[in-house]
Amino acid sequence: MFGFEMCRRKSDKVESLRDGVGTDAIFHSYMLQYKRLLCNSILARVVHKGFETSYHFTLNLECVIFVPDQLKTEFFKAKKALLDAQKVVIISHRGPDGDAVGSNVALRMALEAQGKTVVSADVDPIPENSMFLAKADTFVHDFNYEEFDVIVSVDCGDLKLVKFPETKPEMLTGGKPFINFDHHDSNNLYGTINPVEKGAAATATVLYKFMKFCEWPVTIDI
Repeated sequence: MFGFEMCRRKSDKVESLRDGVGTDAIFHSYMLQYKRLLCNSILARVVHKGFETSYHFTLNLECVIFVPDQLKTEFFKAKKALLDAQKVVIISHRGPDGDAVGSNVALRMALEAQGKTVVSADVDPIPENSMFLAKADTFVHDFNYEEFDVIVSVDCGDLKLVKFPETKPEMLTGGKPFINFDHHDSNNLYGTINPVEKGAAATATVLYKFMKFCEWPVTIDI
């Protein structure tokens, strides 16, 4: 379900080239081995005293995930709320796209692996181009607020896109944790817990970082 940001990690070989006098090593291509989430190839162009040489390195380095301190704080609160809960509903934005659907079912599978009962919800139908995703055919279009311990929204850059509070105002006043996972600049942190990384490539990226923070397995299905 995840696309994720590439984070560079230093290679001893490449660093020795970069640190050499007059050396300018430039990374200008890489490949990702998605199943193992490893960075496995770097092409470096080295210019030294007017001569240019290309080097190709095959590496076996795990990607480093950088999480800002404020986001770590929200991750900690979200992890605690989710682990303390037994029943969780995850809401995607109205008119869902691939990130909204994929983020929803990825988090759902991660929580189910922790023994939680999870329901995926959206006011609108899931588009045909997302129906290949696992559990995409199990979304509900309404739910009973009282049946859940924690409410989660994913990829909702504005509260109006969550939609359900219009008919369930208790979502905002009922005292239950409302976790807002998102990446949009427009997000005004409407949740009680707000793991929002504005400017991230996708909500799926934020959730990937969250799962790594929690040390939860990111399986091939996720």
